Amino acid sequence: MPKESGTDPKRLLREIHEPDPDQALASRFGPREEEALKERLSLDERAAQLTEFNELIELRRVYADKIFRLAKWWVIALYVVLILNGALGEGRMLSAGGLEFELRFLLSDAVLLALIAGTAVAGLAGIIANHLFPRR
Repeated sequence: MPKESGTDPKRLLREIHEPDPDQALASRFGPREEEALKERLSLDERAAQLTEFNELIELRRVYADKIFRLAKWWVIALYVVLILNGALGEGRMLSAGGLEFELRFLLSDAVLLALIAGTAVAGLAGIIANHLFPRR
């Protein structure tokens, strides 16, 4: 492959080389302005970190409350279903104003097992809570 005249790779690299940002900054501003700019950038970075931290805390607060409600209502619903199944599983006769009827609430064992195994919702809530509130 023949070399073209005037295309020395080293010369091209020197032309492409960008100046160091600190040197470019120093050439535009004096030492005081440079120091003030660096301090301002540092303060802006800290402010951004604080904003992000505050948003994260608010998200944790909201989702922790939702997770707790979900787990609480799941356990309450499961408890009600188990009580109803135990109390009304064989049926109860009720009479009101000359009317008699039988109350029955009977779920098969497979359905009860599925409901109880559904407490994986509580396990999921625990996993989410561990992610939202990591131990440090």
